[in-house]
Amino acid sequence: METHTFKLSCGVATFMDFFPAENGPPSPSASPVLMISGAMGVPRGYYVPLARNLAAQGLNVATTEWRGHGDSPLRPSWRVTFGHDDMLAQEFPAWVEETRRRFPGSPLYLMGHSMGGHISSMYLSQNPQGAAGLILAATPLHHYRQLPFPKNLVYLGVGLCIRGVSLVAGYYPGHILGWAGREARGTMADWYTIMRTGRFRIANSPHNFEADFGKITLPLLSIGFSDDSMGPEAMLRAMENKLSSAVATRWRFTPADLNAPELGHFRWARNSDVLASKIAAWVNGQR
Repeated sequence: METHTFKLSCGVATFMDFFPAENGPPSPSASPVLMISGAMGVPRGYYVPLARNLAAQGLNVATTEWRGHGDSPLRPSWRVTFGHDDMLAQEFPAWVEETRRRFPGSPLYLMGHSMGGHISSMYLSQNPQGAAGLILAATPLHHYRQLPFPKNLVYLGVGLCIRGVSLVAGYYPGHILGWAGREARGTMADWYTIMRTGRFRIANSPHNFEADFGKITLPLLSIGFSDDSMGPEAMLRAMENKLSSAVATRWRFTPADLNAPELGHFRWARNSDVLASKIAAWVNGQR
């Protein structure tokens, strides 16, 4: 594992880990590279087992870390806030550039988990040929209307409370409340917009993400897990339907399918031995 630290154009430090392919072609640059962007509140270290398993299958891997988490010197507060617009304008293009620099000539696949899948999709909507393919792992469209009554109203109520707390406190204290991490109120505003409307909108952004999703014609692999309470089938399908022009492959797994004790919304990344081999086979099948 190689750790790379550098500053974004805005001056914020960002961190990446690189895992060269272990059993691929003689030159690692001949192997595809997966750039993994994580879920809300999850530091890049959580994905090390997944990255090692993918590297053992002959893939190069880069893991990334959203600002405000892990090694990032920033912590959300009244004075420090940011949102999807910052991540799209700063982190994501810089990560793509660094990944390509580290693995020149390697076909790039974006792999996003939950919020990471959302932002990967938003990035590709503005850069339709910016990667060789897209992998969404446990990436639901968390629109409350995708749930049956009365769960949808409970979910909407919880979302309103989360939004209210982040406004009152100046940030969302998920590390205290038990869901997500210490999150910026801007991030939670973007999360709330998707939860309430089912649409990807960023205040003051010139981009129409909903229309531009149709420009993504790349291979898409969408992975869901039967014991993921945060990613029910209806929400997974709703996200997949946003990317209607992509060449989609849909996988749904139970823990038994992957010889894992549990998968859920997060644990799949720690129980990924079998999953990594399947992902590698899919990636290599696109070449």
